[in-house]
Amino acid sequence: MQLMASLLTAPCWPCMALCFRQSQNFDLVVSGINRGDNLGLHVIYSGTVGAAQEAAIKGVPAIAVSLDNYKALTPDGFKAGAAYIVAFVQALCTRGQGAHPQLSHLTNAVINTNIPAQDPFHGFYLAHQGSGIVDLNYQQVTKDTVDQKEGHMLEAYGNEQQAKTPNVLDLRDGVRTFRNFAGETTWDMASGSDSWAVKQGWVSITPLGLRSDIIFSQELSKSAHSTHPELIQTVTAAMHIAAHSLGVRVGGTPKL
Repeated sequence: MQLMASLLTAPCWPCMALCFRQSQNFDLVVSGINRGDNLGLHVIYSGTVGAAQEAAIKGVPAIAVSLDNYKALTPDGFKAGAAYIVAFVQALCTRGQGAHPQLSHLTNAVINTNIPAQDPFHGFYLAHQGSGIVDLNYQQVTKDTVDQKEGHMLEAYGNEQQAKTPNVLDLRDGVRTFRNFAGETTWDMASGSDSWAVKQGWVSITPLGLRSDIIFSQELSKSAHSTHPELIQTVTAAMHIAAHSLGVRVGGTPKL
């Protein structure tokens, strides 16, 4: 089988938009694996989720995948989680007959998946989006921050090159440079949330809708925007198939 690959230098969602300018013939988009989680409310900042949303807007089923480990700097760090995602995608694509008819149930949504930092994992958990958030701690880069903060960034990233802060001496006069030094994280550890599932050692599966408005009438509550029974059924079935192939468990799912 011959595969076409392209290398793009751009944020995630513009890369996805460019892909759709080249072709519309996609069965499924998998965005990731991102180094670092995309849990709770900070999915709104996520390029990984944004790229999957761009595909979903175009009507293509999409999965966003993130690893809760910023220190994963080699392929080995992603290997265990990748095996879970491959099993899940294979289950989605092989369940049913014909040209993946069940994938049509995944349109107008993004399946946000997050992998724990360390394996072995318990299995797959169908989790709701939590309210956890990362405080974006942007600070102006000065000579002092270069000296004082690189130690902090090295501890966070585990790699000297990744930790390097732009040197203010290399900047043009009058240009102010800011960098996110990553502030405090507030985890939502309510049972069943995505953060809770990942911290408990589960690979979390969280369907996200494309719309964010609040339902305020009975008519809207009956719309396709608010109810996705076929999507949940498809995701749940794929989780069970993937878990069986890996010899692991499934949690959080309704009865089929």
